[in-house]
Amino acid sequence: MVVIGEYLEVIIAIMNKSGIKKKKYLILTILVQIVIIVYLSLNLKTNYLFFPNDNIEIQTTTHLNEIGSVKINSFVQAIDYVSIDFTLYKINGLDFEEFPRAALQFIPKNNSLFDLSIYDNLDIELHSTVAQTLDLTIREEIPNYSIAERVKTYKHYKYEIPVWKDQDVYSIKIDDLQIPEWWFKDNGLSRYDVLAQRDLTRIRDIIIGNEIAHPFNTLSSITVKKIALSGINTLFLYILVAIAFIDIFFACVLWVYRKFPGVINKFNIDHPVLYKKIDYVSTEEIDEQLLIEFLQQNFNHVDMSVEFVGDYTHISQKRIPQIIKKLTGLTFPKYIHKLRIEKAKQLLRETDKKVIDIAHDVGYNSINSFNEFFKRFEKTSPLKYRKGAGTDNNDNKKD
Repeated sequence: MVVIGEYLEVIIAIMNKSGIKKKKYLILTILVQIVIIVYLSLNLKTNYLFFPNDNIEIQTTTHLNEIGSVKINSFVQAIDYVSIDFTLYKINGLDFEEFPRAALQFIPKNNSLFDLSIYDNLDIELHSTVAQTLDLTIREEIPNYSIAERVKTYKHYKYEIPVWKDQDVYSIKIDDLQIPEWWFKDNGLSRYDVLAQRDLTRIRDIIIGNEIAHPFNTLSSITVKKIALSGINTLFLYILVAIAFIDIFFACVLWVYRKFPGVINKFNIDHPVLYKKIDYVSTEEIDEQLLIEFLQQNFNHVDMSVEFVGDYTHISQKRIPQIIKKLTGLTFPKYIHKLRIEKAKQLLRETDKKVIDIAHDVGYNSINSFNEFFKRFEKTSPLKYRKGAGTDNNDNKKD
């Protein structure tokens, strides 16, 4: 955005040379770009509050409860938090993998699935009275494979949350979620199978509960106050990068244009003259002097107009014709044509340039317009004027 103000001047001047008079459309384009950049910047970060959320249902879930190894003492669901109190009991003869578990399960309502792939971080605000580590499980539904009655057919993503007494908010990178080895073993899959690839676009639920090192015979509590997701909107990021590249491109064009103007000429681009804006004291005499000097230096600009002069001299467009009339007795257009024709006469007398080239040099786009105004002022054609001027020069040389 820094370079916009600089290359805008170049583009406007090129537009003037090309016959485009409505600079307001270019300025409008720049303003639109600014609005887009501000909007994209404000919405670049994507946030979603997963819980508390009216679209999320919370349940308790247990493992090995049927044999008396888990007891849910209480379950409280309030507006801004959810809590579970439970006790685990050790049952002799159980395998290491058959560890009792109590957890809170967060499920989108109406059996809908959730897209987690557009987010980068998972922020959880929670508290546990006993546990030093909690187990975070995110389950993904695999099309044509997952069965509701067989929970292990859902792809499991796991993360162990270290719980600290003086900390309530835990930020977890989505990329740190890992599929455990037991899931591949139970489903007879390897990490290279298509069904085992990370997807995260069809998430069934989020579960937070105890892990295998949780103490037995101890009343425990898990309270979850918030689950929030955040990430970067990649589409908006790409658009911002594209705009940045466009700005850099125009900055390079501007640098080349100013540093090596000959490069522009090689491409037959009629590059404009950049007029320096002049600071002035707003008095009538200085305005008059400034206006006359500007017109005498720039009368050959192909799109010379009151608007053009006003932009570069800061003189009111209403006053410009009044000043010209006062000083010359001519209207603004007639004074410009007079300056052009006087310069054309000089070139006809002193150079061998073609008439069409002289017409372009003094500011006319077409030879017909040049011939028309030349005859109107001089009562003869440019060619006849040149011949007459040549005869007069020869007679002067003889004398």
